[in-house]
Amino acid sequence: MMIRMRRMCSCYAHVQWLRRARTRGHRRIGYFGTGNVMKAYLLRQDVLHADETTLQVLRELGKTAQSSSYLWLYRTGSGVSTAVIYDYQKTSGGEHPQIFLSGFKGYLHVDGYAGYHKVPGVTLVGFGHMRGVNTMKR
Repeated sequence: MMIRMRRMCSCYAHVQWLRRARTRGHRRIGYFGTGNVMKAYLLRQDVLHADETTLQVLRELGKTAQSSSYLWLYRTGSGVSTAVIYDYQKTSGGEHPQIFLSGFKGYLHVDGYAGYHKVPGVTLVGFGHMRGVNTMKR
C-alpha cells in the first residue's frame, strides 16, 4: 500500500517506490504506520472516489516487461480531511475494489469500469469519463 495524507508527491515517485518494493520480493505491499487507521477512516466516509490505472513494472516476478499491472486509488470526498490510499495489484479484476472496500456503505464516484459493480452496499455514481453525468444502476 502506498499512503499519503495532505501531501503532494509526484506520480514518478510512487512508481519508483512500488518498483523498489516489488524487486525486493514483496508479494503484496502491506499497510505501514497509520495505514490501518487511514483505511478505517476512509471506509467510515459517506462519499469516496475510486479509480484504477495501468502501471508497467519492468522487472516483476512472473510477468513480462510488456505486461500491465494496476494501481488502484481510493480517496475521500470533499468536506472532510483528505485521505488517499494507493493499492498495487497485478490484475484489474473487480475483486480488488470489492475486497478493499469491504464494509463501506455510501456513494462511490467511479468511471464506467464494470468491476466496481462487484462492490456490495454502495451507490455507484460517476461521470463516465465526461460523457455526461450518470448514475450507474446495479
